[in-house]
Amino acid sequence: MVVVAGFAGAQEVNDERNPRAPEQALPIVFKPFYCSRCVEEKLIPDEPREIQFMGREPKALAAALGIKRDWIAIETPNFRIFSNLEGEKVSNGDSPFAAADLQRLKEIFPAFKPGGQGAYLDAHQRAHMYQIRVERIFSHFRALAGNEKPRLGMEGRYEIYLLDDTDQYRAFTETLLGRPFNPKCRVEREHVLEGYRRIVFATAAEINKGGERQLANAVAHHTGQDMVCGHNQYVRNAWGWIDEGMAHYYERRGAFGVNCFCMQGQDIPRDFERGDWRQRIRHLVYRKKEPSFGDFCEKTNPQDLAPDEHAFAWSYVDWLIATDPARFAKLLDLAKDPARKGTCADAVQEVFGVTPFALHERWRAYVLESYGS
Repeated sequence: MVVVAGFAGAQEVNDERNPRAPEQALPIVFKPFYCSRCVEEKLIPDEPREIQFMGREPKALAAALGIKRDWIAIETPNFRIFSNLEGEKVSNGDSPFAAADLQRLKEIFPAFKPGGQGAYLDAHQRAHMYQIRVERIFSHFRALAGNEKPRLGMEGRYEIYLLDDTDQYRAFTETLLGRPFNPKCRVEREHVLEGYRRIVFATAAEINKGGERQLANAVAHHTGQDMVCGHNQYVRNAWGWIDEGMAHYYERRGAFGVNCFCMQGQDIPRDFERGDWRQRIRHLVYRKKEPSFGDFCEKTNPQDLAPDEHAFAWSYVDWLIATDPARFAKLLDLAKDPARKGTCADAVQEVFGVTPFALHERWRAYVLESYGS
């Protein structure tokens, strides 16, 4: 907790902590940045310049997506964000970090004054709110992984496309990614190689029916996956439980209300569609009905996980970060090491000194003790 003065008086708000040293505040670096709208409004001392998105200048990108109204292009040290989202209200109750993130907007917009319960953000402010959110996730992952490489080792910045409606999202999927459009898929994500390798994803406000909270959670989910993929450069995927577990970890640190699942041809498990998962997981563990970590830890793709295994992957990641972040970081390194030929079971044995089935028993004990009765 930190104290922020001038926000409805002086009050405590949640802010990011170092996952390896929770007593330490984690610095969130979201400057320097370039923004096409900030240049127009003379909020930053910069000259207009073109930022490439999917090999296109923003004007050409907007034309390809059928965007006729204003758009905003932002470049930070780690991300490129293209947004044509409209304005939207952000409430302090949307996320434990909402109040602190709104305070950071004041560093970009000196006249901005959030209210005691939140603020209505115009299109420009909302685009920068996402800049702050993803840079906060980046800072947390960098500290967790102990990775000081520029962009975690990726050559290009991570690209995020925040679109307003379904037609624009469909155009991105079909025209830029060259894949069939799936209206049930709320986020499209791809590893792109055009001179250098980078990771991109796109989503649209219109298909995220839960409003700003669901859109923010979808962005957090896929930013978490991008961090795992980009860690030590994208050379191969991590095991599916780490990939999806980390995605749910960042999503659920933001809000419990809505969840994002990366599943193809499977229905979201009803028990885990909404709300806090801990009581449901504890109930299954108490009845010895949970899936075994030893059975699903070797799956290499998030889509290979059974629907309920997504939730249990989150629980494993959440447990390991809370109790042993340094060894979890070592497991991340092994998962992304291109020279390593061993299995996940081999990596667990190397890092924790036990088999996945024995690690499962440690996790069970933690759940029964820590998830409440």
